[in-house]
Amino acid sequence: MSGTDEVAPPWYRSTRYFMAFISSFGMANTFLQRGDLSMAIVCMVNHTAVDILKHGHSMIDNVSLFSNDTARYMYIGSNTSISNTPSGVTNNVTAGESPYHSCGTQTSEENTREKEGFTIPGIFAVWGKWAPPTERSRLICITYSGNISATALVFPLSAFLCKLKFAGGWPSLFYLYGVLGLCWTFIWLYCMYDEPAHHPRIHPKEKQYIEAALGRSTLKSVSVPTPWLKICTSLPFLGIVCAQVTYNWSIFLMMSNLPIYMKEVLQFDIKSNGAYSFIPYLAMFLVILLGSFCADALIEKQLLSVTYTRKLMTVIGHLVPGILLIILSYLDCTQSHAAVAILTLAIGLGGLAFCGILINFYDIAPIFATKIMTVSNAISMIPGILAPYVVAEITTDKTREQWQIVFFLTAGLLGLGTVVYLIFGQGHVQKWAVIRDTPEEEIALPS
Repeated sequence: MSGTDEVAPPWYRSTRYFMAFISSFGMANTFLQRGDLSMAIVCMVNHTAVDILKHGHSMIDNVSLFSNDTARYMYIGSNTSISNTPSGVTNNVTAGESPYHSCGTQTSEENTREKEGFTIPGIFAVWGKWAPPTERSRLICITYSGNISATALVFPLSAFLCKLKFAGGWPSLFYLYGVLGLCWTFIWLYCMYDEPAHHPRIHPKEKQYIEAALGRSTLKSVSVPTPWLKICTSLPFLGIVCAQVTYNWSIFLMMSNLPIYMKEVLQFDIKSNGAYSFIPYLAMFLVILLGSFCADALIEKQLLSVTYTRKLMTVIGHLVPGILLIILSYLDCTQSHAAVAILTLAIGLGGLAFCGILINFYDIAPIFATKIMTVSNAISMIPGILAPYVVAEITTDKTREQWQIVFFLTAGLLGLGTVVYLIFGQGHVQKWAVIRDTPEEEIALPS
């Protein structure tokens, strides 16, 4: 253990870990506020709207919202990619019945998304100057875990609140998540500072530990022009983008189509579908947290370099789920429980990719991490639009054999992303991310 480790205070008294938990709560609340509208609409509208939500048409008067499955899946995909949760599915479900309510609901959701679009980059911006290299995985993954926990909890929690009939049922969703959001905002404003040197309540030993671990240049508050040309031609950055695009394909595929697959192939009813759809995201939440501590331990104990640690986590988080999806494609409704177990392993182990590619931005460019992460995230939203459309075109007859093609395609893309990242991925600060007025050895991180 190094000298800087000896002066670091325990994690439970650490300002940086408190910030990680607050950030995680902020991420969770952001995604809860996005998802609550979906459940609120189901609670507030009549059965015709619920039928449209579930089937794309009314079971009573055969009123159709979508002309075919392709249109319905494409609509789901475009909204899923924008919101990064299944909440977008329900936009305009009441369009045929109440233009007033539809317009108001759509405007409300659009306003929510616009405001929350600033929240996520703001949360992750702090880690470039707060996360020591040997703790990056756990601090950033703790933050990411709020997203996954909210994805798993938003629908069962919202359904429970609707059934309570407190404050009219569905309005309680907005009251609860709104109050939580306000509380988080005040805590965030009080506790968050750009860097350790500006924080008035941080322990002096912790500040010294972070500054020693990151180096003065990383913490230096200077205005540095962003070298976009060098970033866009950087092979390590492009390797991350490629891996994230293929990874997001699998994630968005599961988010937008997991209930459909369970209904069409495994033949689960709606109640079972909801319960089994919750389990894989719970597994991912646990894997992200455990994997982040393992990744940091490998780096801290110098068992693997940063580069090989990121690649190891990415390989496991990409290839193993790809193999499991191929196995899953051979199972049918007579093996439904085995299929759920394999699906849970595939989605759960996919969480290890968070400890690889999604942390790697801070390894290669701490001072530009938020900017390059935002660019990569924007590009990797494209699969969220395309995945449901491709699924709709392939699974026209809703058979296991057609879903098998979907899973083989996904496994192939995950393999492609893994190969590209293995070739181009790096774990050290790139030359274009170095502040030249400081000796390079002060900012170089373990590679």
